[in-house]
Amino acid sequence: MNLEVREIRSFEDLMKLAPRWRDLLPNSGEDDVFLRPEWIGSWWKNWGDQHKMCSLVVLRNGEVVGIAPMMLSPRGRVMRWTKMQFLATGPSDHLGVISQNQDPDVLEAIWRHVQGMKCWDVLELRELWKPAPTYASFMRFFPNFECVRGTSPYVDLSVGEEQYFNFVPGVKKHQRRYWKKLRKSYDVEYREYYPPEDLRPRLEELKHINMKRWEGEGTSPFILPRMERFLSTMVGEPAASLGLTFRGLYSGDQVIALNLGFVHRKRYLYYISGHDSKFAHYSPGSVLRSKILGECLNQGFDELDFLRGPENHKLQYNAKDRGLISVRLIRPGIVRGVEASLREGDFH
Repeated sequence: MNLEVREIRSFEDLMKLAPRWRDLLPNSGEDDVFLRPEWIGSWWKNWGDQHKMCSLVVLRNGEVVGIAPMMLSPRGRVMRWTKMQFLATGPSDHLGVISQNQDPDVLEAIWRHVQGMKCWDVLELRELWKPAPTYASFMRFFPNFECVRGTSPYVDLSVGEEQYFNFVPGVKKHQRRYWKKLRKSYDVEYREYYPPEDLRPRLEELKHINMKRWEGEGTSPFILPRMERFLSTMVGEPAASLGLTFRGLYSGDQVIALNLGFVHRKRYLYYISGHDSKFAHYSPGSVLRSKILGECLNQGFDELDFLRGPENHKLQYNAKDRGLISVRLIRPGIVRGVEASLREGDFH
């Protein structure tokens, strides 16, 4: 195979691969938003102090043909153990290994190297796309692993507007009814915001309505200081490379509902949303989703990706489930393996 695997132990050395990294992503069979160097680099700047860099790069005759953006996370107090994970685990909805043209030899070289590493006790890889090459290759190489299945709904828009609404005629009727109801009471318009426009005011609007919506329930991402800093980083310099956008419903200067999403390769990724609770009886979240879906069809998009989560509102658009898989492997051992197994507990 003529493949060489090297370990990368510093953030700076990983970022030197960024140009080649971007070249490999589009044909890797993996997601090319949450695996972009801009996304992962921004994540490391906000969470990297809690982890150790341990990424892998595969070379064939000196050329980079694979990148596994990974890290080591120390665990335990008295008895210590180490978990190996993907970089950007947590905020990322899809993760995986980047290989040139989905080359199975490159993926096998990664797993063979990981298997031989003595620095980890628990290997935990979250948010793998079920149909993507990372999961298939991991499953072949490590057959005895724990597994948790998740949901990742997306709407196939490639059939075109007319045929799509033939499948789900109720969506268009629902959209018109609530849009008409809302506009009857307020002067409402749908807006889209893109870089190079300053997106920070939009993030502040989203933070306000999202935190107010989930007040007392603890489910807003903005209650986590590091997550808030991460999002603030995202709407700055990386925004253009990531295709970051805000789409929302406004009445004058007042935001009614707002979504932070990504536009990439004829896909819209619906990431974080919120709405002003005082408009709740108008179903503003549903109106916004329908408006975004309609604009995606108008703009010739192939897909509206609702990302991870089984929420019922995602399913009313004839959404399909791409499937997410999280896997865990605990290295057997007399002391550390048993300790890690006990401390890690059930996998969920």
